[in-house]
Amino acid sequence: VDEKSAKWGQSRDGGQSSIDLGNEYRGAGESPWLSNREKATYPAQILFDPVRRGRLWIAEGVGVNYCDLPDKPAGPIVLHDMNAGISEFVATCGLTAASNPVALLGVMDKGVWRVLDESNDGWTYCPPVGKPVNQSAVAHVRSLDNASDDPDFVVGLFDRGSTNGWSDDWGKTFTAFPPPPGQAD
Repeated sequence: VDEKSAKWGQSRDGGQSSIDLGNEYRGAGESPWLSNREKATYPAQILFDPVRRGRLWIAEGVGVNYCDLPDKPAGPIVLHDMNAGISEFVATCGLTAASNPVALLGVMDKGVWRVLDESNDGWTYCPPVGKPVNQSAVAHVRSLDNASDDPDFVVGLFDRGSTNGWSDDWGKTFTAFPPPPGQAD
């Protein structure tokens, strides 16, 4: 895996040359924000399965996955999440309000999770100014707070290129603060 582009390559000559596979995606049945989509993968470690030929085990930020390499480079590479259904995130902060039944959790890697009745209601983060929301984004939340006079207004401090912002819909969406005067985007 190329660290800059997150593209997968295959080499059959000890790394002297490689073929860009370019067709890896997440399988169905994963967490909703991972399922059935092309998504960059940044593995911490990849190991060949000692028993099953062509199977790779991949440890990355969202858990442990496996994939079976195709016999030909044109075949798809489908990542299967071994943590599907497990939502054990590391929360860095949380926010509740007496007037709102939805709790907000600031989570490492995946922004703000909206939690209602022990099920999550999706995640959001504050994208950089002028950029659309990206489901593959990594967003670390440092802090959340809400306005005492507006039950839906939330401010979030995110560590994603110093992007911080506010939400006027209790964390469903975030808008980035503009850059300080005199600073470029």
